[in-house]
Amino acid sequence: MKTSASGGTSASSLRFWWRGKVPWVTTPVYRTLGGDWLTLVENFGLAPYLEDKASTQPDPGAREWIASPQDLNAAAETGRDRRGVAAWFLIILCAVGGAVFLFFGGVFSSGTPTTATIIECTGHSCLGTWNINGVSQTGEIATGFSHAPSVGSPVAIRVSFGEASTAGYWLLIFAVGGVFLAFSLLVFVSTRSRTGSLVGTP
Repeated sequence: MKTSASGGTSASSLRFWWRGKVPWVTTPVYRTLGGDWLTLVENFGLAPYLEDKASTQPDPGAREWIASPQDLNAAAETGRDRRGVAAWFLIILCAVGGAVFLFFGGVFSSGTPTTATIIECTGHSCLGTWNINGVSQTGEIATGFSHAPSVGSPVAIRVSFGEASTAGYWLLIFAVGGVFLAFSLLVFVSTRSRTGSLVGTP
């Protein structure tokens, strides 16, 4: 039972109103006394949703406070919006991370091809020497998925911006990028399947 200020009634002068998101009407169609209105509301079982300035709600001696449908919808909408924003943030973060890994995988895999001679290996990297345009170079070689080659063995590598790597390293970077992109797609699909949209209305 809300009326707009343009209809001659201000919000501060109202005694009764509904809890939750209830639209105001420009001009009331019917008018009734406060006591009759309370009786009508009780008969329709709407008393738990009615705010009465003349009474203190919730009253310790009255029925337990019950959330109105508007309150429940508003709470659900707020929760859905927050989940939607978090989902979008995670999707974008994973997608960007995947794109970065794929970019660097492409950079390393498109480097200058040559053959390196292994000096020693530790973990997923080796020390080796190689020759590019007649210039001998010595440096670290990232091997990634590849097994550590034996000392003195030749290994096919590519050199990009002074960084040497084997095919196993490119595959590792591509795999990580693919996992990030797949996870972002999974979050996107699972979120839409539950709500119909990432940020929706009840």
